[in-house]
Amino acid sequence: MLHIAPEAMFYARYKKIKGLDYTPGDKFADTFESTYPSDTQCIDITSMPQIADNTYDVILCSHVLEYVEEDSKAMREMLRVLKPGGRALLQVPLKPGMPVTHEDPSITSPEERAEVFGDPGHIRFYGEDYAAKLEAAGWKTDFLPITELFTDEEIERCVLIKTDDFHFAHKE
Repeated sequence: MLHIAPEAMFYARYKKIKGLDYTPGDKFADTFESTYPSDTQCIDITSMPQIADNTYDVILCSHVLEYVEEDSKAMREMLRVLKPGGRALLQVPLKPGMPVTHEDPSITSPEERAEVFGDPGHIRFYGEDYAAKLEAAGWKTDFLPITELFTDEEIERCVLIKTDDFHFAHKE
């Protein structure tokens, strides 16, 4: 399993699973040593020459692509390192009712990015074309509404957004 930008709560759980070959990685692993676990590898998802084709069965990349300048390149590169039949969760913030992903490279100040894209580090806000973007990179998408996976009580308890989907994708 390749886990990009490993969240501490997931990292702790995955490290305990016996037999799981787990790789936590992030481009900024060396920069944010205090944030990421010490065994997090420095991995740039737009170019991963250190990882062979068809290496991983699972990729978890949650809320990362909205920070990546070359997101299409990252999508293709993650597909390359995923085994045929492999599955991925490629979660991004998606704005309902916005048909096309909004990007504007002239927006550079953190304040304006926060206002336009919802976070000072984001460089885009994905629209309803997100599945098409993944498919253009070679992915097969399996987006599932959160309401199909969880009860209303679970959604509320986990502070999920009821109108969101889980952005699952796979490699044939």
